[in-house]
Amino acid sequence: MIKKEKYNAFTMTELLVVMSIMVVIMAMIVPFVKTFGTGQELKKSAVNVASMLRLARQMAITMNATYRVDVNLAQDAIYISDLTGSRYEKAYVPPPSVDITAATPAYGAGGRISFNSRGTCQAGTVRVTSRRKNNAGGYDFYEITTSGSAGRVRIKGLNET
Repeated sequence: MIKKEKYNAFTMTELLVVMSIMVVIMAMIVPFVKTFGTGQELKKSAVNVASMLRLARQMAITMNATYRVDVNLAQDAIYISDLTGSRYEKAYVPPPSVDITAATPAYGAGGRISFNSRGTCQAGTVRVTSRRKNNAGGYDFYEITTSGSAGRVRIKGLNET
């Protein structure tokens, strides 16, 4: 007696149904994944700007001197300098999908926030904005603020007022 082997396999129809379901799911997910990267670049830029402000504060305290963070809106760059104008650290330039759109207190083509040797500074704000519109038709942004008396640096949440 010859023993017949039984093969368990999927039919072509079953494979096509599963693949079509996967294509539909992927089509729904792609728009969310595309905007996720932009949101992460924007958040990372806000964190980088806040880090530069905190570094300038630490330098001012450590070196017992005044250091400032200059925001150049025309060049879309931020850098740390001392009172003589000597630059420290490499200038931060945000990625192409992010723009530095505002800085206060105003100075030249942007803004300047100065930290003195006690770590205090004047109140200021730097705004980083996405260059791509969000689903509501506006532009997402973060504001990085400094409080004068304590020199505290804070990142205001996305579109938070």
